[in-house]
Amino acid sequence: KSSVIVGDLADPVEGGPCYQLYTKSFYEKILKPRLTDDGIFVTQAGPAGIDTHKEVFSSIHNTLKQVFKYVVAYTAHVPSYADTWGWVMASENPIPIINAEEIDKKIQDRIDG
Repeated sequence: KSSVIVGDLADPVEGGPCYQLYTKSFYEKILKPRLTDDGIFVTQAGPAGIDTHKEVFSSIHNTLKQVFKYVVAYTAHVPSYADTWGWVMASENPIPIINAEEIDKKIQDRIDG
């Protein structure tokens, strides 16, 4: 089992190559059983701007909320996409939110030399 699973897939457009990998059935039957009890799943969730969030972002977020107890969405502007992009984290346990300084410290603590 994995403590983290990252889904960096193409958007789930109907008929596309990844459509079935964003379904409730896939999350419940395939993905969730492969996570440890405290594991976290994170996936890119497509455009998340004011005019674009309904394309796929909202449906991915809502589907994960049907499968996992804790779901956190986050966004960042991606200049090369000319839009705000979204990601969603999901887990059966509360997802710790840490600030940039804490992340930098964790990285520094793991670097040898």
